[in-house]
Amino acid sequence: MLVKEKQINLTLNQKALVILAFVFIFLMLFLPLWQIGRNRSLDMEIESQRKKMLALEEEERVIKANIATLSNESLAYLLESDIDYDTLLLSSL
Repeated sequence: MLVKEKQINLTLNQKALVILAFVFIFLMLFLPLWQIGRNRSLDMEIESQRKKMLALEEEERVIKANIATLSNESLAYLLESDIDYDTLLLSSL
């Protein structure tokens, strides 16, 4: 008894449908992983910006404390000469 090999004849439309099904399955598996990675990246960026903001707030408090310790004459000079905070901070250190 001879067993004939069955040949699978797929039309072009059927082949395209199979390829589209594989692409769809791949996207369904890949999309959640991409979202997790993107959310993690955004969380890290938010944390970095929060740390920068805290550092700037601390620097502002130091500058205000330095201004508060200045004598009246020094304060009047600073107001008249328009010296910025960075110069004040560097000169007080």
